[in-house]
Amino acid sequence: MYTLRKRFPLSSGTSGFTLIENLVALLVLSIGLLGLGSLQLNGLRSSQESYYRGQATSIAQELSERLHANPEGAISQSYDLTQRTVSPLSYSEIDCTQNLGGLISTTFPTALCSDDLDSAGGVINGTACNATQMAEFDAFQVYCQAWGYNNQTTGVGQSLPGLQIAVSCPAPCTATSAQTIRVSWQRFGWKRLAADASCPANTDCVAINVVP
Repeated sequence: MYTLRKRFPLSSGTSGFTLIENLVALLVLSIGLLGLGSLQLNGLRSSQESYYRGQATSIAQELSERLHANPEGAISQSYDLTQRTVSPLSYSEIDCTQNLGGLISTTFPTALCSDDLDSAGGVINGTACNATQMAEFDAFQVYCQAWGYNNQTTGVGQSLPGLQIAVSCPAPCTATSAQTIRVSWQRFGWKRLAADASCPANTDCVAINVVP
């Protein structure tokens, strides 16, 4: 007795994917995902840099308005703390934790030029100030408002890493001289930047010129 066996013709093509084809597909997919991740990272970085620049611009504009309101103090370079002979010699040395109700001739600022509140919420009455005292008070307020006064974990200074403020005026500083207000912050990333005319090394900054 004979058993009939049906023969099926062999296919000339291939079915499914080979290992090499799978590896190639996986490689292409990986490259695509890496590109997408890099694009997202660059987007986040650009958004953060825009935020930093906006905060710094706000601080610079605030200080420029105060220079306009006190041209005598600006011309005498009272806003440029590097011209001082005693501390603070820079904005970063300003003490934001002092008692505003106990200011004396050796503190900075030396006078409270507008009403303020103490730690308990009580009113501290301001006094009349000369141009130099007003410049000191302006420098104190602008810097310490950015840092959040007594709590330096709040305010712009905490979100703007390495906050630095500087005011400079080329000698001889006159009523027609342009004074430069520079607000800088620490730069993060692989690229190291050298100092230039507007920014310290490894920082980004906003610089504006003001004629009081």
